[in-house]
Amino acid sequence: MQIKNLESYLDARTFKTYIRAQDHCSQLCADTQRCVEEYLKEHRLNHANICLVAVGSVGRQEALEASDLDIIPVLSSKTTTVDFERHDRALRERISNDLGIKVSEGKDLTRFVDIARLTDPDTIGGDEDDSQALTKRILILLESTQVGGGYPIRKVREKILEAYAESERTRGRHVLSLCNDLARYFRTLCIEYKAKVDVQSKDWCTRNLKLRHTRKIWYFSCMLSVVSLAQEYTGGEARYFEGLLENFSLPPILRIAKVTGDSQKMAVSRLLKHYAYFLEFMSQEKHRSALSKVDHDQRYDAEIQNPFPGMKFNSDLMHHDMMQIIEGLNLHIRRRVFDWFLL
Repeated sequence: MQIKNLESYLDARTFKTYIRAQDHCSQLCADTQRCVEEYLKEHRLNHANICLVAVGSVGRQEALEASDLDIIPVLSSKTTTVDFERHDRALRERISNDLGIKVSEGKDLTRFVDIARLTDPDTIGGDEDDSQALTKRILILLESTQVGGGYPIRKVREKILEAYAESERTRGRHVLSLCNDLARYFRTLCIEYKAKVDVQSKDWCTRNLKLRHTRKIWYFSCMLSVVSLAQEYTGGEARYFEGLLENFSLPPILRIAKVTGDSQKMAVSRLLKHYAYFLEFMSQEKHRSALSKVDHDQRYDAEIQNPFPGMKFNSDLMHHDMMQIIEGLNLHIRRRVFDWFLL
């Protein structure tokens, strides 16, 4: 499924927003890949051992002009990791300078990782499975696109899914374990948002609205993918996993449209319209600046320079749209949403 398939769902302005995001991401990914390949060639690094993964808005294929580029290098072996380590910072700086874009520094969540550590089944749910390990695993599996290197991202995703099947803790119930990790990641974002706002005085308003819009629709799309495919592929695990891999490679908005089909076209159309409004809003630096200045205690003040009430209302509309979609699902699929993600 492609963005162009959504034209019949959407009004002209909303459709234009998503096409613009798709074109921007496609060009940014192509430019990044060219830059990466040039660097790898100049420094004689074997590109077949490297998968440079973009996550965040670029990984979701919904980035517009104000977005940064968050990248996680995934290496095929520990030996490759040792060779790559001294190049990580220089490669990021090269991309940033050549493309004129802010690139993640490679600390913590976007630090390079070797495939063995990323997909070690014994770490899932274990003592070493902290929020950082969980975040990398989930983001690479569910909101990523490849922007360099020859080690295929499809192979990385396959190995992550296989890790759930092979873990002693998750064997025999690995689909539910994946559901638990999805819910755990989403709740971790909510908890960390609160901590960062309360303790570190971060930009609470921007984080709040991203949680209400971006993270919520992403989580919603993941839930629908997992439960609907279980209903569709009842004949075997291999076909189900193949369907998951296909859906996980899609942007959240396409997952939702693909899963619901024509049965809930109006509700999906409203959801995507409200989300496009948020993407357009966040693409303008003046709006981001206004959000950063909103005082938490005065967030509902009816002031012209306060964008929070209007954007919160937009997120409330999205929530209503998502609830309508859930209520309109096939009974068996709807029950799985509750069974696998709530109870």
